[in-house]
Order: sequence, then structure tokens, then C-alpha cells
Amino acid sequence: MRKFLLFLIILLSCTQIKASHIAALDLTYICLGDNQYEVTVKVYRSCELFSAEAPFSMPLAFYSTSCGFEIGEIFLERDENDPEDGIVVALLCEGDEWVTTCENAEDPDAFMGYESYVYRGILTLPAECPDWILYSYICCRNAGITNVVDPDLLGSVVEALLNNTPEVGCNSSPQFDYPPIQYLCPDFTRCIPQGAWDPDGDEMIFELTEPMGYDDALWVIEPPFTSIPYIAPYNYLQPFNGVTSIDPLNGDVCVTPNTLQTSVLAVQASEFRDGQLIGYVRRDAQLNVDYFGCQDPPPPPTGYLNNGVYTSSFDSTVCSGLPLDLEFYGLALNFVYINLISPPPQGSTVEITGNGTDSVYFAINWTPLLSDIGIHQFQIEVTDSSCPILNINTYTYQVEVIPSQVQFTPFSDICIDAPNLVLNQGSPAGGEYFGTGVSNGAFNPSSAGYGEHQIYYYYLDTLGCDDTIPQTIIVREPTATISGNEGLCYGAESVPLPVNFTGNPPWSLEYTYNGNNYTESNILNPNYNILSNIEATYELVEVWDDLNCPGSVYGTANIRTEDL
Repeated sequence: MRKFLLFLIILLSCTQIKASHIAALDLTYICLGDNQYEVTVKVYRSCELFSAEAPFSMPLAFYSTSCGFEIGEIFLERDENDPEDGIVVALLCEGDEWVTTCENAEDPDAFMGYESYVYRGILTLPAECPDWILYSYICCRNAGITNVVDPDLLGSVVEALLNNTPEVGCNSSPQFDYPPIQYLCPDFTRCIPQGAWDPDGDEMIFELTEPMGYDDALWVIEPPFTSIPYIAPYNYLQPFNGVTSIDPLNGDVCVTPNTLQTSVLAVQASEFRDGQLIGYVRRDAQLNVDYFGCQDPPPPPTGYLNNGVYTSSFDSTVCSGLPLDLEFYGLALNFVYINLISPPPQGSTVEITGNGTDSVYFAINWTPLLSDIGIHQFQIEVTDSSCPILNINTYTYQVEVIPSQVQFTPFSDICIDAPNLVLNQGSPAGGEYFGTGVSNGAFNPSSAGYGEHQIYYYYLDTLGCDDTIPQTIIVREPTATISGNEGLCYGAESVPLPVNFTGNPPWSLEYTYNGNNYTESNILNPNYNILSNIEATYELVEVWDDLNCPGSVYGTANIRTEDL
């Protein structure tokens, strides 16, 4: 029944789904909660003579192998209110003399133009499964593609992996903010970004993957899909006559094409959380290489860094908590535009002035927090006013936020009569120590006095990062106090004389009576008694704690004999 209904739908709309001259396609999703997802498919079609209009809707199929759900379908409606819907993706400079095939497909001097269309809908998944596959498809590809066998007989398919188990929760896919249609010049290196960002802040890894397709004779479009047949020696890793590479961390596809060509490639953006794959999305892209009045690509803008340190032309390092100011100036003979094409660091502010002049100012101001420790990237697009095709290049900048490198080793307790303690416990060496009892890089316990004291270590490094670390030091001075004025009856065995201790046990105690000195050790009870059975006056001489730190003694005790 499902295949029959799908057959009718495709039959009714085949004039739009076929012969559409599809150039690029991507699929993303946003979690709305309760297993509902807003799914977006963007279709890019080439404007050619007699090419069909964009379809009214796009199919979205979904299934889960592990949960045993067979393929289901919904259709995504065109979102004509989206600012990217129905626009021409031409990258032409301004001027009435430059037109694309979207404005006039019969003009032999028109540049190939492309239009983008946006389709959206709500998908409600029937269960929580780790391997939902979503896919959308349309036929057929652009006939002008030069690296694929019979491209106009091949459909285009993009898919996404969605995991909605409780371990992952309400997760959204990576999003793409940069169009997958670009113009390149032969023998010039151009790096094309994805403009990718993840709404949940998950780690993204990018790779080139095999574009998927299907034969245009098929009426029911189901997996497994085949990889499109590249013309030898091209393949999905090297789809150009030239050198192709991808940055796995930001998705930049860098190409140095050698000849005129129109090539198809596919990019997969996988998202990881705690090292585990939780989803991916794929997009088909088409890159066009031609002589468009090619000039050297605009150079990277001159950068200035206030606070932090440059580790390379595009990388810098800064400590958390320290304000970071990155400033860029674009200077060129032609007018220059600088635009941020990826989200800036969270909590930062962006300032751009002078776009469209020969002196553009671009700045990012940011004070990273402890929660920002790690690597952050942002991408800017630099455009000059070369004609007829805008001369564009993109550059990726990386900021590594590092924690404080200052460490301060804890202190052991120290006796009050100990010599000055040389302070060398802070690292890196070369900082400043201060606090009670600290002078000239040493701690004087007798000057500080008995009890707890804070010693601080301050260090300023070459990055301009500073930190102050406190440590507690305890000065030991035990005390012992004897008291009592007791009567001893003739014939009694003994009477107790109370001795009270402060400090850390076990204590040792020296005391005297009748001209003789006595010592008692390993005293654990702070409320101790000396037992006496003779008439005498008791005086304390010295007390020591467990570290053998000497202390102070107080008081006397008297024993007198009495008749019964």
C-alpha cells in the first residue's frame, strides 16, 4: 500500500521531481521535543533553458533497522517565507551588464545561475531508536556535471542519522549556513567553508563522503542507494582535476583545480558527544571551475591581537578570564567586504565597519570563561569587487583558551621557632610571594605568629595571563596549662592534677617538683591528669607536639598533706 501511494504522489509530481537540473542538496533537523523534529531540505537547481520549476514539496523518508521500523514518508512543504527561498545564488558583482541564466536563460552571454529553495516540515518519530535514518531525494542532476557518468540520468539523495534514545535526548543536527554552490578559478586554491555549527555545542568532525544517487527509471526510491559513478580517475576523495582536501575540524574543502570543470562532491558532518557518535548529516555540493576574469584571491586581512599570543598566522592562545580583542583590517585596491560566516564564540561581540570601501575593520571582543577552555574556531569571508564573478576567499581562525598554568604546592605545618622558610613552592618560577610573615621571598613563622596564615603566589606569563594562588600554612605552638590546689590525706594513694593541652597530639611534657624534672610522653588526651601522692609544688617546664614543636606552659599546682 505504501509503495502504491508513493507511486501516485510521484506520478502526479514527476514533471517537477524529474528534469529539475539539481545541482546541490542538503538536509538538517532541529529537535522540538516529544520526539518531534523540524526537518529542512534545501534544493539548489541550475537555471537552464527548458529546465523544470522547483517541486511543490520534497519527500522525506525515515526508518530504523534496530527498532524494526520500515520506511515511512512525509512530504516537506516549500517555505516561501524563508529568506533563502527562491533567491539566485550567482555570486556576481553588482551591475546591469552582468546577468545569469536565472534572469535570462536565452542570453548566450549569461552566466550560469542557480536558485535555492527551502522545504520544511515536522517529523514525529514513533519510538526512541539509536539509528533513525532520514533521507530525501530528487531527480535529476545537472547535465553540465563533468566528473560523473550520465549525471542527468541520476537522482540525488542526502541522508541523516538521528539518535533519539534517552542517553542522547533531544538532539539537533549540525546546521549549514554556507551555500554548496561555488565558483572557482583554474590554478587558484580556494577553500570553501560549510558555515557549520551545532545547536547543542557537540563536537563536529567533517569528511568527504560518497555522493549517493539512484537511476531515474526508478519509481520507488528506497535504500540501499548506490554511489554515483565517477568518471575515472575521479572519485569522492579527489573529485577534481587537481588537488582536493578537507579540514576535519571545520569542514573547509580546499581545491586547486587545474582545468575547467563542474564537479560534484559530498560532505558529511558527524557530531560526537563524550567521544560517541550521536548523529550525522550529509550534503551534496557542486563546484564550478571556469575563467570568470580570475584574479588572485583576496589575501587574509591583517590581524592584531590585544592580549593572548599568536601561535601562527591564524591561531592564537589566551587564558580564561582575560579579555581578548582580535582586530582585522582588509586593505585592497578594490572594495573589500569582510563577513563572519560562522557563529562567533559564545558571549563575544562582533564589530564590522567600512564594508564596501578599501579599508574594512572587523573585530571580535571576548572574555572567555573557565567553561570556554578548549579550541574555538570562527570563519570569515573576504570579498573584493572583481568582476564579473566576485573574488572570494575564506579564512579560518582558531583561538585556544587555556586554564591558568600557575601552581602552588601546599605547605606542611611549621614550628613557631623554625628558621625562615624559603618560598620556592610556586611554579612557573619567577613570581611574587606575599602574605603575613612573608618578606624577601621567605616566611618567618615567629613573625607571623601561632595559627593559620595565607601565603599568596602571583605570576604573570608571556601570554599576558596572570593568576594568584593562595595556600594555607599553619604555625605550630602547643600549650600546656596545669592547675590545682589539692589536699592529700595521710594514707591516700594520690590526687589528680589537671593539665590541659592545645595543639596536635600526641604531646610530650616536662615538669618539675621538689627540685627534680620528670617527662611524660605519648599523651593523647588534651585533658590529662598528673597523679601525685606527696606534698609538693608542680611547675611545667616544656611541652612538645607531634612534630616536636616546642610550645608555652602556664600555671602551677600545689599538693598539701592533711590529717584525716
